[in-house]
Amino acid sequence: MKGVENMKKSIWLFLIGLIFLALTLNAVGQTGAVTVSSAVATTSHQALKAAYVNTTGDGSVWTGIVLSNSLPALGLIGMPAGLDTEGTVTLTCYGAADGAVVTAETDVLAPGESVIMTFDELFGNTEEWRGYCFAVGNFDALSGLVIVGYGEAWYGYQMTTEFIGVPIM
Repeated sequence: MKGVENMKKSIWLFLIGLIFLALTLNAVGQTGAVTVSSAVATTSHQALKAAYVNTTGDGSVWTGIVLSNSLPALGLIGMPAGLDTEGTVTLTCYGAADGAVVTAETDVLAPGESVIMTFDELFGNTEEWRGYCFAVGNFDALSGLVIVGYGEAWYGYQMTTEFIGVPIM
C-alpha cells in the first residue's frame, strides 16, 4: 500500500508542477525586448519591411529610401512621447538573384529627423541589385517610404510592419 501512496503523491507533485509551469510560462518566454545590465541599451525597436528595392547601379533605375524617427519633436504638448526617443536605423537588404545580404546603419536620428538616400548611396552600390529590405529602428517610432524610379517615372510605397510571406520579384 505504501507504494500506491507514494505513486499518488508523485502524480500530484507532477500535476502541481505542470500547472505552475503553465501559469508562469508567459513570464519565462516573454516576447518583448529585454535589457540586461546596460544603461545605453534600447528597450524597444520597431521593424519595417520594404518589399521591393531595385537599382541598376548606373542610375537608370534607382530606389530612394526615407527613414524617419516619427516621434514628435520634444516640447509638443499632447503628443505621445517614447522612452527611447532617438537612435540609429539598421537596414538589411536581401538580393533576389543570388541571396546576397548587405547591411548599413544610419547616423542617430532625433525625434522628427529623417534620412533620405538612394540604395546606391547607402550601400556604395555600383551594379544591378534587386531584392527586399528590413529596417530596424533603435527607438520607439520608425516610419519609412520607398521610391523606385525609372527615367522620369517613379512610384512610392510605405514600408510596412507586415512580414507575412516572401516578396515575389
